[in-house]
This record gives sequence, C-alpha cells and structure tokens, in this order.
Amino acid sequence: MLQTTTWENLSFLHQMRVKLVTNPPLPSLKAWFSFELSPTQSIFDLKKQLCTEVQLLSGLKLKGHDIKLVLDEFQLLDEGPIHVLREGDLI
Repeated sequence: MLQTTTWENLSFLHQMRVKLVTNPPLPSLKAWFSFELSPTQSIFDLKKQLCTEVQLLSGLKLKGHDIKLVLDEFQLLDEGPIHVLREGDLI
C-alpha cells in the first residue's frame, strides 16, 4: 500500500526558526524566533505573530503594518508566501 505524504503528517516541518535583528528607531534586539508553519501563511501573518509574541514589539503595541521584514537587503512583501523564508534566515 502506497502512503501519500501530506503537509499534516510532516510534523517535523511545521516549525521554523529565524534570526531577528531590529534596527532604529526600535530598541536593539538580536534573537531567534520559532514559529509554526502553515502552507497558506503569508509574510503579513508572520509580522502579526511577531508583534504579538515578541515582548519588545508587543510592549510597544506595534501591529503587523507597523514593521517591515527585510531579507538580504530586500523587503518581504506582506502578501508574499511564508515559504520564501528558509530555516535560519536573518530578517
């Protein structure tokens, strides 16, 4: 019997971690951030999650639209899919 591999049964792929670094005017932060992956997740979804779960950002009452994420000197667009990120990327 052939078993089909689906997103749901690849639980080890549901987690990703990225390196976060803030720039002025935000206070300084260098940290790892781990999050659950979803095949329909967007960059804006990640920004909202960061603003909720990272104490520095939530303490400043920032929302997803208040921050921008940059990878290799290029801004990640809100509507972009999360799969543009790779494990360990610096954003």
